[in-house]
Amino acid sequence: MKTSSYNIALVGIFSALQIVFVYLSFVIDPVTISLQAIASVCLMIPMARGAKREGVLSYIAVSIVTTLLTGLPFCLYYILFSGLFTLATVLLRDVKLSKIVVILMKVVYVSILFYIFYEVFKGMIVIDFDKLGFEIGYPILAIMVAVFAVVYDYILQRVYDTILSYFAKSTSNGSSDRDDI
Repeated sequence: MKTSSYNIALVGIFSALQIVFVYLSFVIDPVTISLQAIASVCLMIPMARGAKREGVLSYIAVSIVTTLLTGLPFCLYYILFSGLFTLATVLLRDVKLSKIVVILMKVVYVSILFYIFYEVFKGMIVIDFDKLGFEIGYPILAIMVAVFAVVYDYILQRVYDTILSYFAKSTSNGSSDRDDI
């Protein structure tokens, strides 16, 4: 019972931090992606402690609360990519699939998501490609997004491994479950 209540408290704290970082990414526009990535790490920490079900519930709660705070269009990035991609990264580690299949699933998902966003928000592209002196078409952007998905997945995997090793070290040093953070 003590571990369960500790996990719930841990999830609550890191859910609050996720809300703060997602909201700050709404307020501080130039660092939106960085703050969303930090929110993703906050989602990983309780899940590394074994609170995977609670992590999924945290993702849902954070999605709802940040949508109420900032509006749905802004939160779509967290809901459909940042948070969901992090959940997939953590949860798919337990599934008995080839790493290549998992990566392909994520690349296909991100590519479909990018296509939908590209078609819906054509006039709202943040990067001014005209200043580059050449035009970048959709195929090149799609390849760039696929490469980004692979690199982002690799980074998330390494961050999650680091968090797991931290918890493994803290429990192997004889500390109690409640001394981890």
